[in-house]
Amino acid sequence: MTTNLAHLCQVYVSTSNCFILEENEQNGMIKTGDIILGGLFPIHFGIRKKEESFEATPELPGCTEGFRWAMGMVFAVNEINENSSLLPMITLGYNIHDTCFNMPKTVKHSLQYMEQDLEGNMTCVHHAVVGTYGSTLALMMARLFGLYFIPQVSYASSCKCLSDKLQFPSFLRTLASDQHQATALAHLVRHFSWLYVGTIAVNDDYGRPAVAQFVEEAEQNGVCIAFREILPQIKDAQAISLLVNKDVLPTLQISNAILEFKCRCEAREPCRPGTRKVARVGEPFCCFDCMPCNVGEYSNITDSQDCFRCKKYFGSSSQHVYCIPLPEELLAFSDPMTITLLAFALLGNAMTLQLDVCRKAIEDNMSNKKAIGFV
Repeated sequence: MTTNLAHLCQVYVSTSNCFILEENEQNGMIKTGDIILGGLFPIHFGIRKKEESFEATPELPGCTEGFRWAMGMVFAVNEINENSSLLPMITLGYNIHDTCFNMPKTVKHSLQYMEQDLEGNMTCVHHAVVGTYGSTLALMMARLFGLYFIPQVSYASSCKCLSDKLQFPSFLRTLASDQHQATALAHLVRHFSWLYVGTIAVNDDYGRPAVAQFVEEAEQNGVCIAFREILPQIKDAQAISLLVNKDVLPTLQISNAILEFKCRCEAREPCRPGTRKVARVGEPFCCFDCMPCNVGEYSNITDSQDCFRCKKYFGSSSQHVYCIPLPEELLAFSDPMTITLLAFALLGNAMTLQLDVCRKAIEDNMSNKKAIGFV
């Protein structure tokens, strides 16, 4: 059986209420019916440039998993049509196209589902569209089909952003969003008590949000992220392997990097009471130092972020884990410090009395001058 999708099924539709343009007939699997379902699948994984020698028949890139997905839709439609108890007096049809996991091809076929004739009439009403593979392509389709409220059912688009019904009112999917996937991965890491993990994600609408949520939840569980790497979108398996071997591994040196990371940020006991946890600047959050509290401060919990000052007349214990009343110190009369303090106290009192006498004398003198002036 040839992998060319055009040779798989050529059933031409030409009815009074629905016909598919000739261009579509040569590029898709088509079946007539009362309800037409669109289908977008990556039969070929990307459009590969190839210089033809013109000495042999040109060949298309090999089929991927999308071929079986497309045939699964064909099988499901046929099963429903053959079961009279499911949709009595109604038959399903399909119009399936190959996206090649390519944005221009996906846009082209998406627009074909809404083609109009010269008089402005829809050439064929597609009641729903199944597809496509990948969150980035599905986002584009969801915005397009949402304008006309054409239901879109994706089988492999898990970006949690697609759950926003205000932006994508007609989008549905048959798998959970990345929100649950990232949470499950974070729980898995915690279950196995892994302390140091690295993340590698693809630079698209699937990889970026998913790894960001995973990192956030993993760090909340006390997991250290040893490294993070975002890879460009490459669809060729050989090119991906070359990229990992050429760029990622030498840069990260994964095995050595994790060992070095453990040495720099070795697993230590939590900061005990009497200390505070201070993160190391420029290093992952799990790299920290335990700094002892200052005199008059305390901390009474493990991994405390701060030390707290004792109340007035209280000081910290020797281990700085609680506050104790400050001791009262009594001085004897024979103590040199006592004699010195008493001397200063007596001197101060004498100077105060002398100032009072001088002030009173000045006031009396001023009163006598006023009395002489009146006489």
